[in-house]
Amino acid sequence: MPAPGPGRPFPRLLTATALSALGNGVRAAALPLLAASLTDRPELLGRVNGSYRTLLLGTEPVAALAGGVIAGVLGLRAPILLGVPLLLGAALLGRRGLRADPDGAGVLSPGPGGS
Repeated sequence: MPAPGPGRPFPRLLTATALSALGNGVRAAALPLLAASLTDRPELLGRVNGSYRTLLLGTEPVAALAGGVIAGVLGLRAPILLGVPLLLGAALLGRRGLRADPDGAGVLSPGPGGS
């Protein structure tokens, strides 16, 4: 596979990289705030923060390995075609577990399916 040069694929690669970096920055700022808003007891905030970071950062190498295996077996587009529905499903499940604050303060709280 040739390396992307200054031709047509390069601007798309640059745009995708910039959007990915922006998404990671938003995630890095939003998740600790969400964890803090969902934690009732301040003394548990460190444990909640550590738990979600372990789940988030611990699954990245496994997902990268799975994506590489899928790409090697099924082609380069297959991990994207399989990953997008998985991400959408995870987003829907996460959204289902949260509901808006009944007081209208804009703070999220665990919903009926959340703990």
